[in-house]
Amino acid sequence: MRGNKSVKVVDDVSFTVGENDCLGIVGESGCGKTTIAKAILKILPPNGEITGGRILFKGVDLIPQTYDQMRKIRWKEISMITQDALNSLNPVHRVGQQIVEAITAHEQIGSREAYARAEELFELVGIERRRLEDFPHQFSGGMRQRAIIAMALALTPSLIIADEPTTALDVIVQDTILQKINHLRKQLNHAMIFITHDVSVVAENCDWVVVMYAGKIVEYGRTETLLIQPYHPYMLGLQNAFPTIVGERKGLISIPGSPPSLVSPPRGCRFHERCPFSRDRCINEEPALLKVEKDHLSACHYPDRIDDFRKLAKLAEVWQCTEKMG
Repeated sequence: MRGNKSVKVVDDVSFTVGENDCLGIVGESGCGKTTIAKAILKILPPNGEITGGRILFKGVDLIPQTYDQMRKIRWKEISMITQDALNSLNPVHRVGQQIVEAITAHEQIGSREAYARAEELFELVGIERRRLEDFPHQFSGGMRQRAIIAMALALTPSLIIADEPTTALDVIVQDTILQKINHLRKQLNHAMIFITHDVSVVAENCDWVVVMYAGKIVEYGRTETLLIQPYHPYMLGLQNAFPTIVGERKGLISIPGSPPSLVSPPRGCRFHERCPFSRDRCINEEPALLKVEKDHLSACHYPDRIDDFRKLAKLAEVWQCTEKMG
């Protein structure tokens, strides 16, 4: 809700995460990525609600689950690595105490054994064991983020939701942490939903990709095919803004404009105002998310013209022109 008006932040979103799969959700800020994560865990803010659909986890619909039932599922079965580590840790308790509490609340285990597990987790994420006795304010931003990652892994959950988990880390530490998370995830058959705006992180870590724009899925498929041969003009634009060390040296091309307001989204395709290939049909008719290749879905009216779109999308002047191309 915004004032007295309902805002559909996430609209008709559907995807599947298989055992030991890593699914990336990518898109600009405000497209609904974090809302999906909070909806799965049922931790939406007071003015948010799930108005329809199902969230199936191991065959059980999470939507009708009570508060107490969800408390047993969170951390033990589904954990979350947040992007705001400072607000995720209690400032008046030692970090080690908070990890131990998360473990003992869900497992019949003594504090000493839980503390030993916390020590192992700290070593896993590259923090000295002795720092378990410190308070959150004694940690740097990157260390707090790694502590949250350790806490999320503490109960070996079946599904880990990682919402921009390495935002506060430098590139070298980010790569180390992601490698460790992936190694542990594959070793224990964890599944992961990886939320990010960084296409390079998705390319390196995810098996499947969901591309979101203005609250809707515009493209969905296997990483290796979707990133190399996208079908949606929005993904073609993101591809232009993604730096690469392979091939000819060229400048990056940004997508002009901004995403539409979800308070009053445009009719038709929500990307049409920024799309250089939009036509009257795009303005008046919303495209369905349909199969374009094996394991590949796209929400564009013109998948048959994708070869032309891919060639034209590489030209900066195509994105800069104000008159749409038909």
